[in-house]
Amino acid sequence: MVTTRDIQKALSLLRRVYKVIVIDLPSALTEQTLEFLDEADRIVEIVTYDSTTLRNTAAVAETFRQIGYRVEKVEYLLNRADSAGGMTIDDVRRTIGRPPDHSVVSDGMLVIQSNNEGVPFVLANPNAAISLDVTRVVGQVLGLEPARAGRG
Repeated sequence: MVTTRDIQKALSLLRRVYKVIVIDLPSALTEQTLEFLDEADRIVEIVTYDSTTLRNTAAVAETFRQIGYRVEKVEYLLNRADSAGGMTIDDVRRTIGRPPDHSVVSDGMLVIQSNNEGVPFVLANPNAAISLDVTRVVGQVLGLEPARAGRG
């Protein structure tokens, strides 16, 4: 029921109020998600050491190329960067065509506990490696600290 014009109007209003707007989109490319992506200044796509995710990421990258998105518009975040599960950072690099721009380590215990308690893990334990990684990535995405290749 949401049209692309509705999305444009909503984003226009949000841009008047906020300096930064973060939108978590589903992985499916629909008319609506493509409208959000078209309007975005930056896209941060999350990848993991998972062959299905990497294949889907490669397919989406090809779609982005065909649409004409600038290479700089799309950044890659390697989630659970310390949980390779039989894959290597080179597998990720080969699939996405470059090293990930950002990385975040895994801490399932802290994330689940924080979700259950209703407290963001970056607040519950700001000194945990995952919290420090998320804070660093936010700083990089906002341009507050220099971007570096992920630790992957």
